[in-house]
Amino acid sequence: LAAGRPPPASTPPRPPHFGPEALLESIECGAIGAVRGRWYAAQAASGKPLPRRQDLPPEAFFPVAELRRLVEALGEDWGFLFVALSYRWLTKDHPDPENFHLNIVAKVARLYLDGGTGSLVKGAQGSPLAAAFRKAGLGEENADFAFFQDYPCLFQKPRSPEEDALFKQGLSMLHVWYGHEQNVCWQQTELPAGFAAEMEALGLARSYEESGWCFVEAAVSAGVKVGTRRLDLGKRTDDAMTTYGGRGIAFPHWKLEVVCAAKRQPPLLPDEVRQLLETEKKFTTGKEDVEVVDALYRGFFEGVAGAATVLTFKGLQWGAAEVKALAGVLPRFSVLQTLDLSDNKLGGEGASELAGWLRGGASLTSLILSHNNIKGSGEALGEALKANTSLKKLEMSNCGLDAEDGKGLAGGLAVHAPLTSLSVRGNNIKGSGAAFGEALKVNSSLKELNMRACSLEADDGKGLAGGLAIHASLTELNLMENKLCSLGDIGRGTYDATGITALAGALGVCVSLTSISLLGNKFDDEAALMLLKIKEEKPMLLTLCGLKPEQTEANFYGLDMGPAEAKLLAPELAVHPSLRSVSLAANQLCGLDNLGRGTYDATGIKALADALSVTASLTSVSLVGNQLCGLDVRGRGTYDAT
Repeated sequence: LAAGRPPPASTPPRPPHFGPEALLESIECGAIGAVRGRWYAAQAASGKPLPRRQDLPPEAFFPVAELRRLVEALGEDWGFLFVALSYRWLTKDHPDPENFHLNIVAKVARLYLDGGTGSLVKGAQGSPLAAAFRKAGLGEENADFAFFQDYPCLFQKPRSPEEDALFKQGLSMLHVWYGHEQNVCWQQTELPAGFAAEMEALGLARSYEESGWCFVEAAVSAGVKVGTRRLDLGKRTDDAMTTYGGRGIAFPHWKLEVVCAAKRQPPLLPDEVRQLLETEKKFTTGKEDVEVVDALYRGFFEGVAGAATVLTFKGLQWGAAEVKALAGVLPRFSVLQTLDLSDNKLGGEGASELAGWLRGGASLTSLILSHNNIKGSGEALGEALKANTSLKKLEMSNCGLDAEDGKGLAGGLAVHAPLTSLSVRGNNIKGSGAAFGEALKVNSSLKELNMRACSLEADDGKGLAGGLAIHASLTELNLMENKLCSLGDIGRGTYDATGITALAGALGVCVSLTSISLLGNKFDDEAALMLLKIKEEKPMLLTLCGLKPEQTEANFYGLDMGPAEAKLLAPELAVHPSLRSVSLAANQLCGLDNLGRGTYDATGIKALADALSVTASLTSVSLVGNQLCGLDVRGRGTYDAT
């Protein structure tokens, strides 16, 4: 100030919905008495209704000191420790006198604690909570969670003055438990038979959805919460009640978190909530509660919309209608940087709706659309890229795109300046290589391009090569598992080396590329030798197989690699400093497929053997399914042990 400079602008405090502290403080101050998940599950087994908070035994509560230690130990998975329940009270004096809710929620709690019986795949993780404890070295058998339900966790009537003050303080903190980005929210929307008719006779809300308070709890929990951490238990099925979720489960309909998260509503604008409260929702105490819950939701929304940098709406089975609704809300998320909509059902219409918002998404730097069938949206997304000024990363793997979509995206890439990473992996965009090559000629920002398994053929390789030779910023290019020599499965087609030759020529003059992945393209010995020579002459080109120096595991399973590709890989395996495990299973390293078709050639496997004899780090290599001795899976062929 003495020098005439203004004081630095203060950064507004971040809302309490993005870190663990507010949840912990709500317990530490005494306003909320979170109970142990294991105690809650055991209470259902006793057959007794839930006691009010004042009547619970001390061992029912989760000590905040223990929770703090667990939050630190679980790291990024800490959110699984906190679970909130939204449900409808069934009577005025007790929310669940006959244990209707308790019996349902306790079964879910037990699944959450131990995963369930549906984890039939070796290594499957049936509960994300148990997996988090295992990952942290705490033992999955010790998994537990802090559970919030209003009746056992808030002080109930009759209350002392001190308890009444804490009760009101606890009410003011409920938006954190329901609306937090990282914790879990269970909505128990199912109601007993006859309840709706009874409520209708009294002029009260007939369902969870019609209740004003339940509606707002649901709306708050839909704001920024990570995809499958908000579950509507009313959607559960017998199959889904065999496994909570997690990785490695054989079928999605066995996963409670998939079934019960499906079709959750996108975030709602405050004015939309107000309109629904006034026209469709009911309150036990009358419409005076409209002002209370309206203010509650507005405060929540304005806080999170102005602070959320990441929105993860993955795996919710959203279609065009949900994306259209989301696109209407996203402009309010003024500092949003990452939007994950992967593993939904957006369709071309949904992706085109999103493209309209993307044109002006001034803060977004990362958009993830992978695992959506959005065929037909490439042109719209390409046009959006031309107008957008912030996006740096775009992931569109396995999106059902075709050549015209590829050309549309390439048109946007040619103009869009900030983009540094693009993945179109797993899309059948054969015929768009020339368009991407032209884009690379004028683009000056892209550093990573993933075109693995895109059905690219020799002509695509030639088209890409034209741009690659000129482009000055690209450092990583993944062309693995294509058809750059125009050979398909089991060698169908006519071998054409013009594409791989053109790419090799481009590698020789490219000034920026350090990594290219070319395995799985069925090239011959001549092409392999040509590529190895170029790598030898270009010290900055570190890999032809996509290996990174810090990598400890590599999976080349099922690429149909032949002897020539084995020779390309072998020198890199011999000198790699950190690889410990490599899978080369289910390839054609000796020139034979799994039915014995082809010509036996041991030169590739011998090159790999020589590399393995000198490697300093490898401890595990899988070679199964390569017909190493000349026999197919049924023992047909000529045995050759050389």
